[in-house]
Amino acid sequence: MATQTGRNGDTVSHMTTRKRGDAFATYLGGQVAGDARARGITVKDLAAKMGIDRSQLDRYLKGTRPMPTSVLSWAAEAMGEDPHAIVKRAYDRFIKDYGHPANTATVHALRPMSEGATTVQEYEAAKDHRHGPLAEQDGHIED
Repeated sequence: MATQTGRNGDTVSHMTTRKRGDAFATYLGGQVAGDARARGITVKDLAAKMGIDRSQLDRYLKGTRPMPTSVLSWAAEAMGEDPHAIVKRAYDRFIKDYGHPANTATVHALRPMSEGATTVQEYEAAKDHRHGPLAEQDGHIED
């Protein structure tokens, strides 16, 4: 993966998960603020609709404090918006600026290994060749 530089000059491959999370909090707050502006809702009005203090909302919108999911939900409902859509737009912008994390893991569905397969490689080889102890288990017996 090529080294990318984030908006604040941090090298993506050197950013810790914590630092990326803190940076994303700023994007999330900015997205909520931008969505409110696009709907003609002021921060004062949004805070009143949410039932929280304007200065507290300001801290979330500026990213100086991470926005709890409950606050995101309140803001989304106050704007008539889906919280998932807000998070997705913020994350899409974040990834555009910072890139994907260097150590993104791929999660695969787990299946129990059959008798005879002692490693994942043996399991995969047996499954791919459709013979051995997995052939009957998978229902793919070749003559």
